[in-house]
Amino acid sequence: LSYTRLRQRTGAKSGTKGAEPLAAYTGQMPTDPLSTNHLPMSDDFDRHSYENVFSRLAPLNVTYPIPWGEYVGAWIALSYRFYSCAEYSDSFTESLQTHGGTAQALERYRQERDLYNFFVSGLSAIESFYYGLFAIASMLDSNNFPIQTAAAKKSITPGRVVEKFLARFEDENVTITMQDLLNDQKYREWNDRRNILAHRITPGRRMSITVTMGTDDSDYGPLRWGEIYLDERTTPSRRRWLAETLRHLLSAADTFTATRF
Repeated sequence: LSYTRLRQRTGAKSGTKGAEPLAAYTGQMPTDPLSTNHLPMSDDFDRHSYENVFSRLAPLNVTYPIPWGEYVGAWIALSYRFYSCAEYSDSFTESLQTHGGTAQALERYRQERDLYNFFVSGLSAIESFYYGLFAIASMLDSNNFPIQTAAAKKSITPGRVVEKFLARFEDENVTITMQDLLNDQKYREWNDRRNILAHRITPGRRMSITVTMGTDDSDYGPLRWGEIYLDERTTPSRRRWLAETLRHLLSAADTFTATRF
């Protein structure tokens, strides 16, 4: 069963009555609950590095109350967003397996909801990490990493975080890792997809059909959602990339905080 959620579905399959558990597609198992919010994360989440950073910085909440509060909020958000992303991945894949990609109105809505939340949550996990690192750096150098006002907080974007780290911590592995990610084509694609969904449109679905003259045979091509192919690998493959990306980021943050605090 999925570690994320047991969702009630009535009549999800022909001849099925009552509630069915949401099937697992990620193959991940839950770990011990996190210290920050007691959430049991999947085992592809780098709990070790995440917890190392949290335990290392926990005593600083009194010394640096404002940046520490912003950092811990981002750290908790990161785990919530990754959990949510995995949950929506499972939900979308289950629906696609059960109803296909040309489902009727209500199930089509559920698929669109899951896709929207998958991409928004996944990118939010990454952006929460960058914000958290800026707050951590503010504990070390509040002049170059201001986070005291609402205006300062609003200006903190992944690009600005990298710019500031390059100026202050140029040779640190976490700086290189964060910079490399912003140049990663998969990150850019995810960012573009999130922006399209959040600010512009819901893409239509297209499928090519080849009909052989003189026969009843039809060959259906792959289903596309905008520029993305929709199949059982659509969200799980991207979820794996997200988990690996966060693993690199969290490991680098673990090293950075170990040497600086």
